[in-house]
Amino acid sequence: MDSKLEVRKVSKRYNRIKVLQDISLSVMKKQFVSILGPSGCGKSTLFEVISGLQLPDNGEVLIDGKDSRGRTGRVSYMPQKDLLLPWKTILDNAALPLVIKGESWPEARRKAAPYFAPFELDGFERAYPQQLSGGMRQRAALLRTFLFARDILLLDEPFGALDALTRSKMHLWLLDIFQRYGPSVLFITHDIDEAIFLADKLYIFSARPARVVAEIEIELPRPRSQELLTSGEFAALKKEVLQFF
Repeated sequence: MDSKLEVRKVSKRYNRIKVLQDISLSVMKKQFVSILGPSGCGKSTLFEVISGLQLPDNGEVLIDGKDSRGRTGRVSYMPQKDLLLPWKTILDNAALPLVIKGESWPEARRKAAPYFAPFELDGFERAYPQQLSGGMRQRAALLRTFLFARDILLLDEPFGALDALTRSKMHLWLLDIFQRYGPSVLFITHDIDEAIFLADKLYIFSARPARVVAEIEIELPRPRSQELLTSGEFAALKKEVLQFF
């Protein structure tokens, strides 16, 4: 596989507080990579650096082999909250990235509409965010993220606020979207089961300042089902991950 995103020895400091320390990781084309680490270790700061919202103090960010430090608009970044605009319909929320990129509202709506069925939002184009369940809001936010840049998705704990049953369904749905469209995904989570179940590769971060303490290949077959969570292979991977906490 070809490299899509590379982070090379990235460090970042806020005033006297060092947040990231020599972080290196890579995401290949059509690969799902999870980042697992303690709260407050700097994972979200890394996403801000990758997306160009922050400049690293040291190190490089390469996208398709090109230096992307400080360059915004190249990757899609979904933060922990869905940030849907309550005064706009779900269709207009989804179409907004296309408008930002220069499309007219009618054209942006036309291009966004066909994705409502695969994102399980069919029939809710004219609904408003407050009329949707938590899971549907997250799917709408992910659709908006996807339409901004379809090849690289940065997802920062997108399911953290959902109940366990909804979260489990969202895992299967996200894997279906991943299989269908083949983006490169970098996914932050605090949940070990979630990190393993979704990913092809897992990076484990230390407490702040974040550094990579382990890189683990997740060689589990795709497509994946919930039965995988009770398999011996899954249990062995979880045992390997737990030794770092």
